[in-house]
Amino acid sequence: MKRNGPIWYRLRGNRLDVGFLAVAEIHGNNLGVIHGGMIASFADFALGHAVWYAHIRTPIVTIHLDVNFVSAAMAGEWISCTPEIVMQARLVSFVRGDIMAGVCVVATTSGVWKPIRS
Repeated sequence: MKRNGPIWYRLRGNRLDVGFLAVAEIHGNNLGVIHGGMIASFADFALGHAVWYAHIRTPIVTIHLDVNFVSAAMAGEWISCTPEIVMQARLVSFVRGDIMAGVCVVATTSGVWKPIRS
């Protein structure tokens, strides 16, 4: 995500807000539409960071990620996600979120993350 950013995030209590400003040269194609690969990378980053914070900064890996594209995001839009941990067990965490462009849902996403041991 270092090459895809900058990505901004903030903690509000137990909720994590994550977002980026879509820039055509970095995130989109010649039509100004944000590439689906960028949306999928952002989904993995946003949901994974929610688990990372919930696990008190324990290293984690993505086991499974679903991204369902609903509409297009355009260059110049603020793309955001507020991930929701659906279930957190000792060995895995299930997370979901909506990727938004303003008030419009761009994609729905869910996944499973697992803490790793060094």
